[in-house]
Amino acid sequence: MPFADASQEVREAADHLRLWRRSVQERPEEVIDDLKTAWFRSLVGPARPLAAPWESYYLDENNRLFTDSTREVRAAFRAHGLEFEKKNREPDDHIGLMLSFLAVLAGREAEAVEAGDEETARSLQKDQADFIDNHVLTFVDEWAAAMAEKSDSDFYAGMALLACGLVKERRAQLEEKLSGSEDAGATSGADGECCKEAVSCAC
Repeated sequence: MPFADASQEVREAADHLRLWRRSVQERPEEVIDDLKTAWFRSLVGPARPLAAPWESYYLDENNRLFTDSTREVRAAFRAHGLEFEKKNREPDDHIGLMLSFLAVLAGREAEAVEAGDEETARSLQKDQADFIDNHVLTFVDEWAAAMAEKSDSDFYAGMALLACGLVKERRAQLEEKLSGSEDAGATSGADGECCKEAVSCAC
């Protein structure tokens, strides 16, 4: 499947973060209060966040929360023994929770690779790829764009764009890993068939 070039988001993120660093140097005493205010306005409220962080908000035509996407994300967490401690009070399909979930799976994948457990590693790679496709890529572009356009904080705009770019890069890495595993399996299978034929002929 085709993937957008993540370098554009990463470059834009770097631009925002450079601007933010400059503002910190100019007004260091105000940086904490500025970040708190921008976080609240962008991701919490008071009425409607400037850049709502939930998948369900973008997928539902009425911007409702706790929809099917929320339940599907919760099921994905549960399938790996994880549960959001504030479930039923806050939607599980929050971008922060999603990225944390992917980080957990990537960590478990690394452990499986180190242990030589290729089957588990491949299963975790597949789960990460499916989760990114079915839940993160469904809204991360729109969310990051909202942060960049509406947030009055270069820090949060930069971090949103960086997250967007890194998710796409990670998906591309997973595509390479999964394709490589399939190619290796096909080669192994072909070798096995050759061996069987050789043994058959010898008999």
